[in-house]
Amino acid sequence: MGIMNINTGLAQRNDVPKNRTTNTNTGQAQGNAIAKEDPITMLKVQGDKGAATLMSGAKVNFQITDKGCIILNQLPLTYIPNNFVVEGKRLYVTAINNMAFYHSKICRVPLPDTLVEIGKSAFAGTLIDSIEFPYSLRIIEQDAFKDCQRLNSIRLNEGLKMIGEFAFLGTAVKRVDIPASVTEIGSASFPNGTTIRFHGEPPKVVGEMYYLNQYTVYIPKTLKEKYLSDNYWQFVRLNEYEP
Repeated sequence: MGIMNINTGLAQRNDVPKNRTTNTNTGQAQGNAIAKEDPITMLKVQGDKGAATLMSGAKVNFQITDKGCIILNQLPLTYIPNNFVVEGKRLYVTAINNMAFYHSKICRVPLPDTLVEIGKSAFAGTLIDSIEFPYSLRIIEQDAFKDCQRLNSIRLNEGLKMIGEFAFLGTAVKRVDIPASVTEIGSASFPNGTTIRFHGEPPKVVGEMYYLNQYTVYIPKTLKEKYLSDNYWQFVRLNEYEP
C-alpha cells in the first residue's frame, strides 16, 4: 500500500528525532471534541512514522510529511485525532491513506476538521451508514466509499474540489448535490439512477460519458449554455432548475 502525495496541508513539521516516546494528556488542541472524548496517552515517533495510543486503547499509526500527518490505520476506529504534538510542534492530520480502513467493520467515524484528502478505497466496503465531511476537505479519491452498502445519504461540503471515479458506487445514495466548488468528477462516482444536482459550472469529467446518462442530472438554468458548449456535457441528458 503506497502513501498518498498530499498537495495541500495545514502545518509544517520540525526535524524529527530518530526515536522518542512521550506520555501526554495534552496532545490535542483545546476545544477539540476528539480531545474531550479520546485523548492521546502515548506517542512514539521513529523517523517519519508515528504511533499513538488513545485513552480508549485505540492504536493510531500515522506518517509525518512536510504538509502534516497522514492517518495510515487505526484500530479500533472510534475517533480520528486531528493533530499530534511532536517535539512541541503541532502537526495536523490532513489525509487518510489509501485503503486505510478497507473492508473494516466500522459503522461511523467523525472525520477531523483539518482533513484535506481521503485516499483511494480508504473506507471501501465498510459498514459506514453515515458520514459528515468537514469544510476543510478538498479531495475524495477513487473508490473511497465504494461498496459501503449502508451509506444512503451524503452531504458534500462547499470547498470540495475533486470526486474520484467510483467514489460512492455501490452505496445506497439516491440523491446528491454537487457543490459549485467541484472542478473534477468521475463519470461513475455514484450508483446508477442517482439524481445529481450540479450547483456550478461544468466540471471536468473523468471516465466514459455514457455513465452520466444513467443518472438524472440537473444543472442551473443560468449555466445551460456553458454545459451545452462543453464537448463532453453536450452529449449528456440535462434537466434544468432555477438556482
